[in-house]
Amino acid sequence: MSIITDALKKVENEKGSKTMSSKAYVNKVMGPERKGTYQGKELKGNKTLIAAGSMVLLTIIILAVSNAFLIPKDLELAGRTELLEAEAYRDMRSEIELLESERVAARKELLSSFRLNGIVWDSNDSWAIINNRIVRPGDVLEGVTIVSIKPQKVVLSFKQEEFDLVVK
Repeated sequence: MSIITDALKKVENEKGSKTMSSKAYVNKVMGPERKGTYQGKELKGNKTLIAAGSMVLLTIIILAVSNAFLIPKDLELAGRTELLEAEAYRDMRSEIELLESERVAARKELLSSFRLNGIVWDSNDSWAIINNRIVRPGDVLEGVTIVSIKPQKVVLSFKQEEFDLVVK
């Protein structure tokens, strides 16, 4: 810092200004000297900045340590949350299985209400006899759409799900 101060003095002297001490010049350029206290001791200049920096560092360390004690609680809550999610998943899975079994039962009941009496198949024109009624592809019988007629089966569609009906 003394080299800078000396250089600044030299410039001031060359400009013809009056000479001042380096301390006075630093105060003029950088402002008055900082003063403060730390643990009851008076500090001047950079010591004040060091004391303030150490206080900030100490505060950060205290906050970090206090948060470290909170982590196990957070992990415990996370574990409980995982258990609750696993239980909810099991409950949901059992509901899905129940719905699936109900859907399969409804499908069997639906198919059991249809009886394929016969198929007349030709590459150009086909028709089938279901429940003693003549149907063609595109016809709707009791809410069920006839999708296609093959030589060995009739493909039905109900609620966007397709079923095969075969001669018994």
